Amino acid sequence: AEIEAALRANIAFFNVESAPELARITEIAAALKIPARALLRLNPNVDAHTHKYITTGQAANKFGLDFAAAAQLSDAFANHFWVDIVGYHLHIGSQIQQVAPYLEAAEKTLDFIAARRAAGQPVEYLSLGGGFGVPYEGKEEFSLDELAQKLHPLLTGQDLQLVLEPGRWLLARAGTLLMTVQYVKQNSNKTFIIVDAGMHTIIRPALYGGWHKIWPVNQPNDAPDLIKCDVVGPVCESTDFLAKNRLLPPVQAGDILALSHAGAYGMVMASNYNSQPRPAEVLVDGNDYRLIRRRETYQDLMMLETEV
Repeated sequence: AEIEAALRANIAFFNVESAPELARITEIAAALKIPARALLRLNPNVDAHTHKYITTGQAANKFGLDFAAAAQLSDAFANHFWVDIVGYHLHIGSQIQQVAPYLEAAEKTLDFIAARRAAGQPVEYLSLGGGFGVPYEGKEEFSLDELAQKLHPLLTGQDLQLVLEPGRWLLARAGTLLMTVQYVKQNSNKTFIIVDAGMHTIIRPALYGGWHKIWPVNQPNDAPDLIKCDVVGPVCESTDFLAKNRLLPPVQAGDILALSHAGAYGMVMASNYNSQPRPAEVLVDGNDYRLIRRRETYQDLMMLETEV
């Protein structure tokens, strides 16, 4: 269904992972009589120096084709009527903080493209994907300027259209998750702030150990008398945390906490685990705002159930 919908929408090109996927795209394109364009995704075996769950460009990862397999696939589909391989795609990982892995991947791929052109294949596009790191924890921001400066001499004279995918880099800071304190609980020498959000709402802390700033909306950034606490959710497992050993001002039930940098990989990864409805989404534009997704209800959770 996805491939058919993309073809009918006149998608610019598919990023293709494997020979079977390209064969399926070609079959659907022929059935619809809509020619397809494709970039083959390469696996350049480059270490992106990021979390092991989100590195995607090493030989052990499931993604992409090695250079030899990509060359064979390009030859096999050369001059095919229903699919045109117009370039090559990379995506070596997410939350990459260094420019060097991109340069290594680009250099390897440009050598490969030169060989493909020498073999007679026209190549129009080079996609370096995305993965530009966002400073969730106040770290130094990934330098797009440095990447551009160092890519420029590599790409000059190559006659390639460069494609980038800066999704997280653009959107992470655009989202804030607001959550309400339900209880403040003391266990021995440990303070827990229990809120109505959790791993079902934003899974990055539980899944990757991802760090997000959390702060009460009614407190200044320099509030005194901070206490060490864990911010946790309502889900019935110990991975349900949003922050551990975090210094926060004292709060009480009903206070609202803001979790920052929630605009990327937040709602799209949310779930209904433990029968938890997903929250509403509000779009803010200057002084204007509007509801763009209503809060789910328990009736919504049951809507697709059938009688047994």
